[in-house]
Amino acid sequence: MFLDLIDIQILDLLSENARLRLTEMGEKLELTPAAVKYRIQRLIETGIIYKFTIQIDRKKVGYDILALLIIYAIAKTQIGSIVTHLKQFPEILKITTLMGDPDIVSEISVTNMNNFIELLKKISKIDEIQTFKTWFVMDIIH
Repeated sequence: MFLDLIDIQILDLLSENARLRLTEMGEKLELTPAAVKYRIQRLIETGIIYKFTIQIDRKKVGYDILALLIIYAIAKTQIGSIVTHLKQFPEILKITTLMGDPDIVSEISVTNMNNFIELLKKISKIDEIQTFKTWFVMDIIH
């Protein structure tokens, strides 16, 4: 699908605030709400927009620890299997596979250090992992 300037502006507006009303978007883009709705629907149908989500302040709901899990697989052919295992843990928010070194970077959020240690014990039992390390996130800059 070809994206024109208006489509890109719609994507930018939705990225900033997915709850922005069609009338507000229309005013900013000098379009009718119906035209904005049509374009958003087209972006959804073509798969350019595939998910609407929210961002929460995890600390305000008790998740005090955010960390990155850096994983090295025994073999590149085992990355898919590792990902399948990682998907079982609700504490893992995001899984990213990479070309190169390391093989996988995952984002972990837990309520406390005890839960973090327990999660790492479970992850260490995944046979296909050669080694892993963790980095604690100090701040997120958007």
